[in-house]
Order: sequence, then C-alpha cells, then structure tokens
Amino acid sequence: MKRSTIVHAPRRCRRFPPGTRVMFLLKENDDTPALFTEMGELGHNEWRETARWVKFEEDVEQGGNRWSKPHVATLSLHSLFQLRSCLLNGLFLNDLPQTDLPAIIGEWSGSVDEFSRNSGVFVFTEQIWQLAGADAAWVDLGKNW
Repeated sequence: MKRSTIVHAPRRCRRFPPGTRVMFLLKENDDTPALFTEMGELGHNEWRETARWVKFEEDVEQGGNRWSKPHVATLSLHSLFQLRSCLLNGLFLNDLPQTDLPAIIGEWSGSVDEFSRNSGVFVFTEQIWQLAGADAAWVDLGKNW
C-alpha cells in the first residue's frame, strides 16, 4: 500500500493567509488579473444580461433591477451533460483567425443556410450595438473592483 505524502509549507509561509499558502504549495502566482465574465440570454431580439462573474457569481434578481449577493456558482449534473452535448454537437469556432466580433460574424455567416444567416447576423449585430452603448456602465463597474 502506497503512503500519501503530506507537503508542508515552509515556516516563512505560515504567517500568510490560507489562500496564499495554497498558491505557494501549488506553485502558482497571483499575477493574473481577475476575469470578468457575463452571460446574456436572447429574448424577443434583445440580449439581456442575466449573470456575471468576478471571482463569484451574481444573478439578476426577479424584477431585473438588482444583482444578487455574490455567491459560489454551482452546476447540476444535467447542466454538465448539456454543456458536453453543446460542445460535441454545436457550432464551436475556437480556431478562427479573426479577432473582432464583426469578422467572426462574417465567418460564421458563410457556414450556415440563408435563413439562419439573416436572423443570426441581425441578432449578433444587435448585440454589438447594445455593447457599444454600454461603455459607460463598464467604466462604472471597474471602479468598484
């Protein structure tokens, strides 16, 4: 039977908080900035922001006017299977040379039928328009972090 080895942090690290000690043990550095991610849902040809993540998840509450308290996000088993299905069967464009959204939309529109292309380009360009008008909100959000 193989015995597990316990790794102890050096004495100089014991004065640091547990999170910093774990980073030391995993040999990770904290030079990477926090990643801001948001999820939008399409409804009636309009994108609405429904969740966002900066370390923790925040959801839009019922009325759509407030964000919930930050909490640790969890996924159900059903959601993981749904993600796997989307990655296996859905359109996944991770190897495109384009770097901006209009160019990606142009590349995508060449690979689908005409009906889907017309409705999809409208929806995606509407998203670009909404993002262009939201620059002030991004600046305000950055002040809180």
